Amino acid sequence: MACAATKTAIVGLSAALLGFVFLATSPGRQIEYNIGLEALFKFRGTRKVPHGVAIISLSPIPGQITPWPSEPSKDLRAVHAQLTKKLSSLRAAVIAFDITFFEPGNVQDDRRFADAIRQAGNVILCEYVKSVYVPVSQNRHYLTLGVNIEKVMPPIPLLARSAAALAPFPLPKVPRKVAQYWTFKSIPQETATLPVATFEIFTSDLGGEFRRLLLTSLNSRIQKLETIAVSSPSLAYGRHPLEIYRGMLYHHRQWKATLLHALQSPRFTDLTLRQKCLLRSMVELGSTEKSRYLNFYGPPGTIPTFSYFQILEHGKSLKWHGRPFDLRGQAVFVGLSKLLRSEQKDGFYTVFSRHNGVDFSGVELAATAFANLVENVSVIPLLSGAQLMVVLATAALLALVCRVFSPLGSGAALLGASGIYFAVAYQQFKTAGIWMPLVTPMLIQAPFIWLATAFCKYFDTSRERNTIKKAFGYYLPDHAVAELARDLTPLNSKRKILYGTCLMTDAQHYTELSETLEPQVLCDFMNRYFETLFQPVKAHDGFISDVTGDAMLAIWMRAEPDPNARYQACLAALEIASAVKHFNSFSADRKLPTRIGLHSGRISLGNIGALDHYEYTPVGDVVNTASRIEGLNKHLKTSILVSNEVFGDLEGFLAREVGQFLLPGKSNPVTVHELVSSLEKASPQQIALCRMFAEIIAAFHGKHWMVALELAAKVLRIFPHDGPTLFYQKLCERYLHKSPGDAWNGIIRQKLK
Repeated sequence: MACAATKTAIVGLSAALLGFVFLATSPGRQIEYNIGLEALFKFRGTRKVPHGVAIISLSPIPGQITPWPSEPSKDLRAVHAQLTKKLSSLRAAVIAFDITFFEPGNVQDDRRFADAIRQAGNVILCEYVKSVYVPVSQNRHYLTLGVNIEKVMPPIPLLARSAAALAPFPLPKVPRKVAQYWTFKSIPQETATLPVATFEIFTSDLGGEFRRLLLTSLNSRIQKLETIAVSSPSLAYGRHPLEIYRGMLYHHRQWKATLLHALQSPRFTDLTLRQKCLLRSMVELGSTEKSRYLNFYGPPGTIPTFSYFQILEHGKSLKWHGRPFDLRGQAVFVGLSKLLRSEQKDGFYTVFSRHNGVDFSGVELAATAFANLVENVSVIPLLSGAQLMVVLATAALLALVCRVFSPLGSGAALLGASGIYFAVAYQQFKTAGIWMPLVTPMLIQAPFIWLATAFCKYFDTSRERNTIKKAFGYYLPDHAVAELARDLTPLNSKRKILYGTCLMTDAQHYTELSETLEPQVLCDFMNRYFETLFQPVKAHDGFISDVTGDAMLAIWMRAEPDPNARYQACLAALEIASAVKHFNSFSADRKLPTRIGLHSGRISLGNIGALDHYEYTPVGDVVNTASRIEGLNKHLKTSILVSNEVFGDLEGFLAREVGQFLLPGKSNPVTVHELVSSLEKASPQQIALCRMFAEIIAAFHGKHWMVALELAAKVLRIFPHDGPTLFYQKLCERYLHKSPGDAWNGIIRQKLK
């Protein structure tokens, strides 16, 4: 459990680190914007544009034969003058031209336009920001070194002197999507951009209320700073308090909370909700960063947009989407719109750019930024600390989910969790404009956690499976372990009919030994004993099927009869006998002479049992016969006896036939051989004994009891302790006194085990 918890924590922390690094890099932030923020905008769709903003698009008059001028900012000053007068008569609150006039045009038209601007008193003209390369040094190879600086190019002096304000509106262009706009831009001194300058004039009637809010909240500190600001020759006291206080608020951001709290106090109950919203926006504008993310209202054309022709001809009867539209009190942005002018070059790629190539125009972006200021709603990305908390929390939660469920279940759970996270992020974005990262938790962290957890589970499962296979390997053959690893059910159908050779062992004196030794001592002694038996079996590809008390059952299995399997079993039997002899030589009082019996034939191998207990074991007559052959060693005083089914056609061994026996509980006789040695290790004495014993067996089968006894006596003079010879000597003596009868066929009935 502790190991699993540690791995879960490591995966979670790794995913959190991956997410934080992704968000901290510029490509990661760009991907978040291109995919995450775009998804939020697309799901949210179009939202209502606040009252107070409209766009006038520079476009040709329907039916006009004369082509539209290629430079409308220079060639249409008279038309601009007419538009300005018309908008002034319609009582527009602010008129902001997103058109540059830094080159002079027709002198008469310039004067008309300047007079119209002066008479309106609320016109803002756009300054053109140009990047200029300035050389700073030159080396001997004539390579000039320099820097690019931004240079402001204002309108011609005649127009500039007439305008209420001048403001730039610099924006990045493709290939990057436009996401932000400057509120203030240092080029070279800090200047309000076009949307902010428009907002300042639009809210000029709230200047007194804004100053009252400052004095109410900050009192003497504001008065003192105000006095310094007014007396400063570098700062002109303009019509809007933000021109004095915005720098002060920016450097004292802790005042923001005080001002916003004071705005909710009873002292300002006389203000309308719209006035309070504008005042909040003024406070935010002076105390936040100098750039903001645009909160788009929809695709191009969402903000009410009209042509010059519509204003000049139908100014008082405008309609937008079939409803009357009044320009009174509106901030009107004048510029080029691709919706009405297909050859527009002033296009910016945004999240709402259309597939037909229609991008946002600069004037639409300025109007969008202004509308955001009016309703004090912009896209607010989470701060670094909040992002860290989000990636930490999501990583921890997703890692825990993946650890609890299976890979398939965790995949479904991750999809569900991602859906819930997206719903929360969407709701926050829709209601408050809060931009929570989507790509990082859903497309970076979630797949990483799923893959990492799946790998950990696979690694753990593989390790557990190998551990289990290793554990099963102590009890089952490799092929059986492999089958069980593939499929554990149903156990009772896993039996196979195979041709096998069974090797059965039994230790003498085990009963006496178990009575004299303590259980733990006996256990340790028997473990060493069985290790002696197991090694030869394993070395010759046998499988230890069963160990009971002092007995061992080993088997060699093949699909069909295989002489090599019987050969390996015989080699294992000889090595067991040698190993046991060596084992017993190290203990004076703890000896376990071992008897071995081998038999071959068809067996049923597999799981046998019922309910909740099964054993993997061979079942069949072969096992019983091997056990009976092993028991025959007690009567013949031998160590290794094998059936003719095992030894019949094998070469390379020295063995002697010890007769045909009808073993206890059996109905069919078995021809039994004593396995003496391998031929290469056989001694001359062993070879001579086997040859002499064969003569005894021949005389015995011919019912020549006296001859067999004489031959046995001859053998016993040389090998006085040979068990099979002693066995037949006694048997011949018995048959000599009591003949087995004419029907006797050489089979010896063994009644006792």
